[in-house]
Amino acid sequence: RHRGVLHVWLLDEGDDPEVREVCARLGVKHFSRKGVARWNQPKGPHRAKTKHGNYNAWLDAHGDDYDYFASVDTDHV
Repeated sequence: RHRGVLHVWLLDEGDDPEVREVCARLGVKHFSRKGVARWNQPKGPHRAKTKHGNYNAWLDAHGDDYDYFASVDTDHV
């Protein structure tokens, strides 16, 4: 059992307003790299339209704020 602070983030490639609203209602933090050129490259760690490019964009923006990072892909739940 985790007794500390736990932040849940949703990484949203499309920056969907409905997804943002649901996140706000549920207290889930929302992140999107949509429209940010440096996080949407044709190759490399921020490759556009890839899961790891999305993770790496989030890590670039917020990773220093956390000691640990775990991901769950809803395709696997």
